[in-house]
Amino acid sequence: MEQNTNPTPQQPQGHQGFDFKNIPTQGKIMAIIGLVGLIAAFLPLYRINAGLFGSYSVSMINAWQGVFCFLAFAGMIVFSLFGKSFKMDEKLLSNFPKYLSYAACAFALLILLQLSSNSVPLGFLGIGYYLTILASIASILVSHEIIKVK
Repeated sequence: MEQNTNPTPQQPQGHQGFDFKNIPTQGKIMAIIGLVGLIAAFLPLYRINAGLFGSYSVSMINAWQGVFCFLAFAGMIVFSLFGKSFKMDEKLLSNFPKYLSYAACAFALLILLQLSSNSVPLGFLGIGYYLTILASIASILVSHEIIKVK
């Protein structure tokens, strides 16, 4: 008679997998807003017509402010979806997406200030900039519960 010497693998105690159903609705909305901000970082920030040479466009990733804006939106997604798995103070953890939405809005406004100081007319702003501003303002409104989510 042979005896099985291999122990049966057991799941670690207290470890549950990621369950999208356990995330509050506000966290889901913040993650969607963050995803819109991430996508907007790759869309044209502004477009300049160069006459015979065609037109040129630049995305937010080409500017240092855009990189920080991108990181703020990425952090917003991470803390909205996986925030409870971090070992942090509950009050700080609940305020972190709010702070990241402030950062995203501030960096987007810095881009606008830099473009206006370089004499780029506002008519040349691309869809990427408008989506970034809308996403950052929406994230501030949702995180302060001005837009109530059930």
